[in-house]
Amino acid sequence: MLKIPLRAVVLAFVLSIATPGFSSTIAYDQAAQIFGNQAWFGSLGMDFQVLQPIVVTEIGVFSNNAYGLTTASPGTNLNAAIFGLPVGYSSTSGTIVSGTAVSFLTGTTYSVTDNWLFQPITSVVLQPGYYTIVAQGYNTSDMNGNLLGSSALPASTENTGGGLISFGGTARYESSQPGSLTNPATFPSTLDGGPSNRYYAGDFQYAAAPVPEPVSMLLIGLGLVGLGLRRRWQS
Repeated sequence: MLKIPLRAVVLAFVLSIATPGFSSTIAYDQAAQIFGNQAWFGSLGMDFQVLQPIVVTEIGVFSNNAYGLTTASPGTNLNAAIFGLPVGYSSTSGTIVSGTAVSFLTGTTYSVTDNWLFQPITSVVLQPGYYTIVAQGYNTSDMNGNLLGSSALPASTENTGGGLISFGGTARYESSQPGSLTNPATFPSTLDGGPSNRYYAGDFQYAAAPVPEPVSMLLIGLGLVGLGLRRRWQS
């Protein structure tokens, strides 16, 4: 009879309960088709606060080419990133969260959800604190949306993930537009008049971060049980 080491059985059981399947939440969404009304080449940011640790799994950008498709390419090169805000919503500087800076290139297809193109990243955990999601590079080939732009737009839905994050502050932009697209995205230091979801620009998908401590305790407990059983079998 094949003997399976008790340690392997314990490990398999722990992994089976430590990594349950989960569905991600899209931070900003709008089911109706939206057409951009502004060609702001500089960076645009929308602030949010993480209340409980989250895992960011995908970064997205708004695109007029996206709606109604399964995959699509942006009309112009765009980039996006999440920045940490050192002093909350009033911050006029920020630092890119490692692993969240991405580029969306014309001619390359990305997955689509409603009005946004998304690409996966290696999962990044955001701890409680203040952040902004930034997108940059919009022009007449692919325009961003601005609720206070030349034509009225409905506001996107801000999804809190059941209380994992919240939205506040106003929104932000880069006051002087660069002559060429920088990579990674630059921080938008100028606060505007809001609302917090003023722009159709950057987006991200996220889920609750796994809580490791209970699993660690379970592993220790099962390991102790296993050692006890092993000693009993050997006695």
